[in-house]
Amino acid sequence: MAVATDADVEDERACREASLQKLRKRPRRAAAVPTGKREFSFGIITDVQYADIPNGKSFHGVPRYYRHSLEVLKRAVKDWSAKDLQFAVQLGDIVDGNHPSEKAHEGLTSVTRLFEQLRCRTWHTLGNHCLYTSQREKLHNYLNIPAAEDGASYYEFSPVPGWRIFMLDSYDVSVLGWPEGHPRRLLAESILNEKNPNVNKNSPDGLEGVQRRFVKFGGGVSDDQLRWLERKLRQAKEQDERAILCTHLPLHPKTAHPNSLLWNFEQVNETIASFAGTVVAVFSGHCHRDRETFDEHGIYYRVFEAVLECPPGADAYGHIDVHENCMVVHGVGRLNSARVLFRS
Repeated sequence: MAVATDADVEDERACREASLQKLRKRPRRAAAVPTGKREFSFGIITDVQYADIPNGKSFHGVPRYYRHSLEVLKRAVKDWSAKDLQFAVQLGDIVDGNHPSEKAHEGLTSVTRLFEQLRCRTWHTLGNHCLYTSQREKLHNYLNIPAAEDGASYYEFSPVPGWRIFMLDSYDVSVLGWPEGHPRRLLAESILNEKNPNVNKNSPDGLEGVQRRFVKFGGGVSDDQLRWLERKLRQAKEQDERAILCTHLPLHPKTAHPNSLLWNFEQVNETIASFAGTVVAVFSGHCHRDRETFDEHGIYYRVFEAVLECPPGADAYGHIDVHENCMVVHGVGRLNSARVLFRS
C-alpha cells in the first residue's frame, strides 16, 4: 500500500534543521544523581516501520531501511532480555504503510513475534502507519491493546505501586482507523476542511507555523479521551502517584516540526500542566529525530529516534531506569542517553 506523505515527507529539511538546532542547544538539566532504590525499568522503541520491501528513501532523499528495521528490533529484544525490565513501550508505527497490503498479516506477525520473546509485556500505541495497513480493531487484537469503551486506543497501566503509565491515542480524532461515517472520522474531516484549504489534505502548503499540523496523516485527542485523562490524573494526584504519558504524535513544538504535532496539543498540554508534579514526562515518536525539551513546569518532553532510518549495523532503542528522584535514559546507537531530575 503506497503512502503519499508522512512526517518526513512534508518539510523534512526543516525538521532536520530543527533537529540540528536541538543538538546545538540542548535543554539544561540539573545534575540528576539517582537516590533511593530503582523503582522500575522499561524498554523504549519507536517507528520500527518494518516492511518486506527493498530499501527506499523519503521524498527528500533520507534512506529508509525497511527490512533492516527488523534486525534492529531483534537486537533490542536480545538486549532487553538480558536486563531486569518490567515492561517495554513501543510508540507507534510498528509496520510501514508501504508494506504490501496482501502481506499485512505477515508483516505484523513478524514484528509481534519478536516482542513476544520478551519475558515482560510490551505496551503499544498506534501510529499513522499502523492505521494505513490494518483496521483499528484488528490492531487491538494483534498488539493486545485494551481498547477504551468507545473503541479508541487509549488506556493506562500501573507497573508498580505509585506509578501510572498512560498510553494515549493520537488518532482518536482522525480520518485514519475509523470507518466511513464514524463520528470521530466526520469530526476529523470537518477539522481538516476548516483548517486546511488544500485539495490534498496531506499537504500543509500555505499554512503557517503550528497551523501546519492540520494534515491528513495527523490526528487529535477527543474530548472523551481528554476527560478520561484529566479524571485519571486527578486520581493519581490524590493518591500521590506519578505518571508518564506516551503518544505517537509529539505534543511540544520544541520537539517536532509543526506538521508532526498533535492537532490539539495545546489543549492536551494545558491538562498536563495542571498536573505538574504528577506528570514527570511525555514520550512520543513520529518525527524520526531524537529531540527533547522541558516545559516551564519541569515536565520532560522527548521524541525518540526512529528505527526505520538506522543503516545496517546501526541501532535506535534504549531502556529507562526510573528512580525516586529521577529517570535515566540509556540510549543505544542513535538514541541519546539522558538523566532527568524530577521537579518536586
